[in-house]
Amino acid sequence: MGRRRTLRSEHFWWFGLALWVVMLVLWRPDPPMSYLELPSSSTRPPGFSIFHDLLERDAKDVRRVLGRASTLADDVDVLVVLSPTGNVPESHRADMMDWVSSSGGTLIVAHPVHGDEGEPIASFEPEGMWAVSKWEQYEELVASTLTYMPYQVDPPREVLPFGHMMDGEMTLAEYGAHSMLTGERGESAVSVEGYGSGTLIQIADCEILDNRSLGWKRSHLFVAALLDEVGRDKVWAFDESHEGVKPDPSLMVLLGSGRWRPVVLQILLLILFLYWWRTSRIGRPAVAPPLVDVREVTTLARDVGDFYMRAGKSTWALAWSLEFLKLTLKGRGVDGETRKQAETVIRQALKELERGEEDLEKHAFLIKKMADCQRTLARSSKGKRR
Repeated sequence: MGRRRTLRSEHFWWFGLALWVVMLVLWRPDPPMSYLELPSSSTRPPGFSIFHDLLERDAKDVRRVLGRASTLADDVDVLVVLSPTGNVPESHRADMMDWVSSSGGTLIVAHPVHGDEGEPIASFEPEGMWAVSKWEQYEELVASTLTYMPYQVDPPREVLPFGHMMDGEMTLAEYGAHSMLTGERGESAVSVEGYGSGTLIQIADCEILDNRSLGWKRSHLFVAALLDEVGRDKVWAFDESHEGVKPDPSLMVLLGSGRWRPVVLQILLLILFLYWWRTSRIGRPAVAPPLVDVREVTTLARDVGDFYMRAGKSTWALAWSLEFLKLTLKGRGVDGETRKQAETVIRQALKELERGEEDLEKHAFLIKKMADCQRTLARSSKGKRR
């Protein structure tokens, strides 16, 4: 049969080193997205922080939510979905439409919105629901002058027409939908339609509400009119559940991203070094000769000693027992007290051998003490490696 392989400390050290190298090369997770990077918080041109700030100033309350529409608080009146970066599955859209229908709230959707497979969707309503207005994307940007057409407010707020490079338009059915913002060619930039007891407002180009448009005061009057239409006395909520934000990102992602990654790698390398320093040894480990059973050791020492004693050669018996005790003492795992006792007996035996005189009684006593030490050593170091 082949020699049985055993795991040693060197194997664990090499495994840890290989794992560290793999982490150094491959462990580079993207940092989790924070609330400061959300579109409604971003101050950069693609963001909507100005729109969010206007709501904070003029609306009753404004929030950011990460859950499904079915988990919204009862006091939320308006849900806003502004061109989410992630896919919006059909089941999520169904939840939003059910919330609109049952709660009487208002859902504002700014396109583009991507479906389950990542493709831009034309109808925000899930399959099986009647879509009054659909989104149509242009192949290239089209300049248009947009005019506000009030839906409910009377008298209407005055909103001056403004120019905008449109990315798409809303196509309306012959009945059931109203164009709140209309282009010079008659195209609809914003559609309004009733759904159940609530309202769905779809914006063909999300940039109408972004920081660049509001900051340059192109669409700021329209946003004020939109607040009037929907209601300034209501609670607004931004749906951020499809922006890649996780309330509780995994610890490995947090440690492996940003400035924490080199710190964690250095700590792991230090632990590997300490483990190597604690378990290292120079050269190949020598295997101790197999130790026989305790009963065999004591029987052998007694039989050999008796043989030489009967022959009248007590010094020979003492020398043989001494060499055997020295060999046993080389085994690992011997406790300190047992080693001291054995070394004391060895010194006594060496002194007797230096005298060179035969003394059966004294030598027999020393041989018995060495046999006792060998029995203790065999018990404490049995099976240990050198």
